[in-house]
Amino acid sequence: MENNVSGRVRKVAFSGLFSALVFVVLYIGSLTTSEWTFIFAASFLLGLSVVLSGIRLGFLITLVVNVLGYLLIFRTGYVFTFTFVSFYSPYRFIFDNKNQLVKWFGKFSYFNSSLFAWIFLYKYFFGIDVFEVVFKIVKNVLRLNLSNFVVIGMIILSLEFFFVVYDYLLGRFISIGFRKIRNVIGYREG
Repeated sequence: MENNVSGRVRKVAFSGLFSALVFVVLYIGSLTTSEWTFIFAASFLLGLSVVLSGIRLGFLITLVVNVLGYLLIFRTGYVFTFTFVSFYSPYRFIFDNKNQLVKWFGKFSYFNSSLFAWIFLYKYFFGIDVFEVVFKIVKNVLRLNLSNFVVIGMIILSLEFFFVVYDYLLGRFISIGFRKIRNVIGYREG
């Protein structure tokens, strides 16, 4: 009984430290021009904390980091973007032990719904039509006479591909980090 309690206390303490680390990474990102790099780094750390702490504590860590971000980081649009990326980690954890079809359906459902919600809400709250900005950039970079439909399709396919790469790298980071950290914190299944 006492060993089980100390294991839970250790997980909670470790989760608190992880929350602080994720917040520090997120805060540093708000001070740089490499904000997407820091958003992804913070989300990778969140993914590891969800696996180490479990879904309930991992969801709580994600919620705490987001609340701290809104309270203490002056760039609301940056934190707003992080919110959509950050909640993928606990959501991903739910689908990890499902068959491949269900797993990927769940992952792509989250990605696509959160992407389109982010685009819509970003325009609503901040007045910036992200999709229109990206569309214009792609049209200018390509300088090809492509229909709008083809350009939109290219953007969507590129985002889907990027998501698969992100998910793969997140999974690798979690796998390697889990192996290295679990002995330090005395992780035990259950």
